[in-house]
Amino acid sequence: MNFAICSLPAPRSVRAGRPFDLPRYHPVWGCATRFSNFAFRFSIMTVYKCPFEQFDVSLDFSNDVGAGNTITSISAVTAISNLTGEDSTAEVIAAAPPAISGSGTAVVFEVCGGVVGETHTISVQIVSSIGEKYQGDVTLRIVE
Repeated sequence: MNFAICSLPAPRSVRAGRPFDLPRYHPVWGCATRFSNFAFRFSIMTVYKCPFEQFDVSLDFSNDVGAGNTITSISAVTAISNLTGEDSTAEVIAAAPPAISGSGTAVVFEVCGGVVGETHTISVQIVSSIGEKYQGDVTLRIVE
């Protein structure tokens, strides 16, 4: 069976900015429904923090890696300033290395610093136990 590539926007889940679990072949659209989050660069998760605060954030990839699979490595945790478009990793991501959660399906990293009024997009890239690669995004807003 041949599948057409859809360019229609898909509904998004709240886990790591990934698509809802949809059937492989959508009966109305008449095409395959595997939508990559790389086609849509927005974050469904927003974290608010004050400049003084420093705490852990957990990003769940369980819908991506699937049942019985886990995260084997964290490729990168980076931040980009939404104001300047420049790398802001050193400003808002703590020096402590990110970790894979006990369940093996989430990444835990520490946020810190920032300036009131700034917004940053934090991207987390992982590799699953079956070799698949995924990226999840978090919006970080610095508030008073």
